[in-house]
Amino acid sequence: MDKSSALQRLTGIKKVERLRALPPGADAAPSAPDIAQRELGTASQEAQADLQTLQAAGWTFGPPESAPDDRAFEVVMDTDGHLKLAGRALTVKINPDLSAERVAELLAELGFKVRRELGFAPNTFLIEAEGQSGLEAAKSLNERPEVLYAEPNLVEAMQTRR
Repeated sequence: MDKSSALQRLTGIKKVERLRALPPGADAAPSAPDIAQRELGTASQEAQADLQTLQAAGWTFGPPESAPDDRAFEVVMDTDGHLKLAGRALTVKINPDLSAERVAELLAELGFKVRRELGFAPNTFLIEAEGQSGLEAAKSLNERPEVLYAEPNLVEAMQTRR
């Protein structure tokens, strides 16, 4: 993954503005599948199948005001035509020339909480955006010169094999 690939992908992801999702077990207003169906009315068959799979797994969908901001996931259409969910988590790789201390300072200054360092590459982290979605956070982080790439962690439905 590089920054130009991340930016290209992020540009193609479209937010479904009037729909949010809450994970299984979250305290939520009663699910409103008709709202989700209405908002996704002209979406691809893949997106419709994704919605059904996520609902069957216990995800609830409703208007933004029905979902508490700290637990809500944005509903997005990815470039592949599938419905996906964007929470506050994202993966970021920061220039490996920066010290661990400087990376920690930078992420704190920018308002991110480090969940954990990912061991497969130096200065690569799973972080949490506070006050914004992982999608928006990834877009803003990719504008910074210290960041090699940032991408949101998207929840996606896994369809059964036939």
